Amino acid sequence: MRVDYLRRHCLTVHASVFRPLRPHPNPTAIAVESGPSSQANGISSSTNETSNSNGRRTTVADILSVLDQQENPWNRILLKWIRERKQWYSMDDLTTTGDARPSWADSRPLPRLFNAEVIWHPRPATNAELWEAAMTEIRRGAMNPTYQVYNLMGERCKDEVATAFRQIHLRRPEDEEGEDEWIDLQRNPITLFNLAVPTLKQSVQIPTYLEPELQFDQHPPALRPSVNATPKFALVDVHIDLGMEVVSLCVGRCRKIWFLWPPTSGNLWEMTRLGHRHPDRLIQTNLDHGVLVETDRTVGIHLPAGWLHATLTIEGGFLIGITPIAAESIDIITNYFSSELLMSPSDTDESLNVYIRGLRTALRSAKPQIIRDAVDGWSRLGPRLQVFKTGRGNKILGDKGKELRAVWEDFLLRRSALGEDLAPREEEEEDVTNLLESIMATTKERCCDLDDPGFPKHFRTVHLAPVFSVSRSRG
Repeated sequence: MRVDYLRRHCLTVHASVFRPLRPHPNPTAIAVESGPSSQANGISSSTNETSNSNGRRTTVADILSVLDQQENPWNRILLKWIRERKQWYSMDDLTTTGDARPSWADSRPLPRLFNAEVIWHPRPATNAELWEAAMTEIRRGAMNPTYQVYNLMGERCKDEVATAFRQIHLRRPEDEEGEDEWIDLQRNPITLFNLAVPTLKQSVQIPTYLEPELQFDQHPPALRPSVNATPKFALVDVHIDLGMEVVSLCVGRCRKIWFLWPPTSGNLWEMTRLGHRHPDRLIQTNLDHGVLVETDRTVGIHLPAGWLHATLTIEGGFLIGITPIAAESIDIITNYFSSELLMSPSDTDESLNVYIRGLRTALRSAKPQIIRDAVDGWSRLGPRLQVFKTGRGNKILGDKGKELRAVWEDFLLRRSALGEDLAPREEEEEDVTNLLESIMATTKERCCDLDDPGFPKHFRTVHLAPVFSVSRSRG
């Protein structure tokens, strides 16, 4: 089935994957996390404070004033767009109490700032160390690079790696020497993304407050630190990191403004509507409940899974990122994979890998609701995979299909030990008789009863077999 057909005729299917998330168990999470005492580390979460000792702005008005000072013409267009948008919030607005607190902030996990000291172990990496480590990884992966390099227009430019690293150190020249390079930077900053730097595992850790709250796919959480080289004026457009948690920290002189939006059903659909990466996509958005944040080397940021975000670099440098996968995020991980499956079925390798990792963790959770989310998610996802089972669909799963089925079989074997494996009920079989009906249904009642002794056989027969059975070609 062609993608353009799906875009025209299956909008209701795509919209159905964007369901409101369940209320977060800790909706009043504090804005700044820095260990035992925020005050002791020089950071205050007081709503009266507008900047810290390092000059980081914390109010919406102060952040807008930073954009006012930018010399890049694109930044001025961006500032005009921001001023014309709906209400913007600061991090303090999300954590205030009473009538001033936005109502949408009560029903989902919120972003948090943390003192840089809680991520570095045993000490912060220097710019020089990051530079050397990054160059080593680039040389090592010269024949098969895993990083991406983009210009401002969102076009890949793999031969501009040297330009990206040169631009992050550029400052406005005081005389005519270097003026041409500065103009080039203003017109077209080059950004390098997702450079894996394994040696950073020895220097960074996940903020300790996250581990008691979230069940990660490995214990301790698997650290896959990566580095972005972002020059001044670089804009990273609106995106979601595949349903993973996002932990990011600027290094050295690097400073960024973050544009954040919660994963409401309306926001997720709006992002999908915008299509591929392009520098004017941000100003075309109609996203609600935007949050403005500035970060520097003193304060990192944690974005819960699913939060939409874009960044503008106001001082060039390195950004370190860690993206662990949590069982609690299986709902948003499933939804994201479902959306990519419908809109970009030829480009789902990464989201499929994340889904398998998240699913494996969720199905081993001791929390019944997480398992329920995983099973319900597959009930929505399975029919969509079945649509693509032939032709392109085989390419979507590929060798990963065996791994995916093995995750479910391991779970079902463990469930079978809890009771007799009875035949599925007749009405449950009828529930998936018509494939198109099962795809288009967005409010169907739950099909699976996890407490029924016959659940393993029912799930295997009704929900797994149609997806993983081998298709026979005619003639």
